[in-house]
Order: sequence, then structure tokens, then C-alpha cells
Amino acid sequence: MFRLGRLQFQTTEAERDITGTAEGKVYHIPMGTPVIQVHIPQGDPLIKEDCEESFRQAYTWFGREIPYLCHSWLLYPGLTELFKPDSNIIRFQELFSLLQTDTEGTEAEWRIFGKVLPEPREYPENTGLQKAAKQYLLEGKKLGNGLGIHL
Repeated sequence: MFRLGRLQFQTTEAERDITGTAEGKVYHIPMGTPVIQVHIPQGDPLIKEDCEESFRQAYTWFGREIPYLCHSWLLYPGLTELFKPDSNIIRFQELFSLLQTDTEGTEAEWRIFGKVLPEPREYPENTGLQKAAKQYLLEGKKLGNGLGIHL
């Protein structure tokens, strides 16, 4: 894994078949296909321009032929209900075309609340994000993950 600016990049292989449509094009990435996995280290603000610079560096390092994939709670489309359109997270989502989503993971709850609890009403409300996410969950909605491809 290499950190290039704000983001980390890891050469690996697709762990499963990935199929999805992005920008009108159908993508099929068979299991075992070489991919670049994009990781988002904690700590620094997630500024879109910094991430774009990371991709420019990654293209120099890895090339553009291999798909760049990111599977993260930060790409979950439901976050548009929790964040303003000009937030760093929503602007980060613009760097990817969403191929798939899932609501089985609990990464979002870990990242937002620091733990996963069986009852959403038990979550703390110490920040605006925690309040919004708790309300979202109390409405019966789920937080999940998105799998995006950087085009």
C-alpha cells in the first residue's frame, strides 16, 4: 500500500465478480482481475482537490489501465441525506461512479459513533453528524457502503 498525497493505493485482485453500470457503461470486473484499491486514511480533511492530486500521482505510479476501486461507507449514496452538497464527503463521492451498494456493513456506524449498538436510540448525539445519523437510523433507514470506480 502506497500513500500518495491524501489517499492510499494498493495493488490487488478483485476478490469477487463486480458488475455495475456507471455513466451509461456496464462494467464487469471478474474475480482475480488486477485492480487498484483506494483507501482513505483518517486524520486529514477529505478535500476533493487533494484527492484529485493523489489520483494524478497514482496515474504516474500505477498507470490508468487498471481499474481504481473504492469500497467505503463514504461512498454510500444515503449520505446525501446527512450532508450538504458542498460537504467534503459529498464532494469526494463525485470522484467515483457508483457500481454497487450494500447495507450489510457497519463501518459507517463505527466511524460516526465509535461503536455499533443494537438499538440506534442508544447512540450518542455529541455532534451534528451523530444527531443526523441517529435520526436517519431511527427512521428505519440503513447506513451502508458503496463500491465506486474512479473514471
